[in-house]
Amino acid sequence: MSAIAFDTFLHEALSLPVEQRSRLATVLIDSLETNDDFGLDPAWTDEALRRAEELDNGTVKGLTLEEFREQLEAKIAG
Repeated sequence: MSAIAFDTFLHEALSLPVEQRSRLATVLIDSLETNDDFGLDPAWTDEALRRAEELDNGTVKGLTLEEFREQLEAKIAG
């Protein structure tokens, strides 16, 4: 894939709603060969998949970057 095609794909992927980005991330992670060369504990993959499923089925709601920043600033402010 050329750099331009990748940039176009990345731009399109980032413009997806959070649930679809979560599903895409899950599929991409699943496509990676999980072995010790990556240093990933299988528990992290399981956790990522669990969280992606929670987003997909509406059990939890993702935060926008702005919402995350607001919550972080509120916690820092005390």
